[in-house]
Amino acid sequence: MRGLTAWKRSIQTDHALKIGHTIKDLSTEEPPPAANLVIQNRTFRDLGGDVTAPADYELLEVIGEGGVGVVYAARQASINRVVAVKMLRPGREGESQRGAFLAEAVVTGDLDHPNIVPVHDLGGNQTGALFYSMKRVGGTPWSRAMSSKSLPENLEILLKVCDAVAFAHSRNVVHRDLKPENVMLGDFGEVLVMDWGIALASSLSIRSGRNASSSSMGGTPAYMAPEMATGPIEKIGPHSDVYLLGGILFEILTGKTPHAGKSVMDCLLAAAENLLQPTDATGELLQTAYRAMATTRPNGSRACKLSKPTSASTNRTRKA
Repeated sequence: MRGLTAWKRSIQTDHALKIGHTIKDLSTEEPPPAANLVIQNRTFRDLGGDVTAPADYELLEVIGEGGVGVVYAARQASINRVVAVKMLRPGREGESQRGAFLAEAVVTGDLDHPNIVPVHDLGGNQTGALFYSMKRVGGTPWSRAMSSKSLPENLEILLKVCDAVAFAHSRNVVHRDLKPENVMLGDFGEVLVMDWGIALASSLSIRSGRNASSSSMGGTPAYMAPEMATGPIEKIGPHSDVYLLGGILFEILTGKTPHAGKSVMDCLLAAAENLLQPTDATGELLQTAYRAMATTRPNGSRACKLSKPTSASTNRTRKA
């Protein structure tokens, strides 16, 4: 599994990484920004700024932070509405980061579906720092609400996520980072698949004049399909998203993520071997999850395995 060595730089660079965090292979450069995108600058009023100064966007509060970007609640002056604005962090505005950020905006903006967050605008601020604005969703990540919801409620949410993923696949877009944390539940029944930052989007390369998606390995170790852990990237496709959906179903039924480990690298090894956490849960739905997470073995059979014996069989071979 030589492909696993590519993850070492990412792990060594960020010592705060956990098995549930999204990681990327830092050894691969991202594509440059698209030359044919029209990037208009907008005026921003910073938090606590002069309220008398005119601005296209007034930043109100920080509502989310990641390793590369910051998400603000902001008032869009042109139609006086509150939106979410994602901006690159200061110091994260190199060519590679800008390319990845633009790819995320282009991919997400191209996916017009009720269960995918809509993008409103893409541009730069007064200094040229990139941003894109999108619908602000009042609610909570599914990861915080899953345990308090009934099985039928969680299955209904999963079906809406599947609808969004099926639409993305029809546009040749593979999300690669499907997990409850990346699904937002609105206060009025909305289910929105978020965080398309590492999506593979071959269909956009023709229309945008570039590879409009990440070209590096990426994903979340606790959920990864084996090919996402080992590579090469050419092996990743819609079937990888199917695996991730199966992993979410596994978590709904067992309360556990598919893979675990004492360290990020241990978890990556478990993902590479398709080693699932043990469970005493049984039933047809769990069999469906196992089938979605099955991988092809050298003898042609498709199977996944549990890390320790339980009341269920440790070796399961299923039809493709």
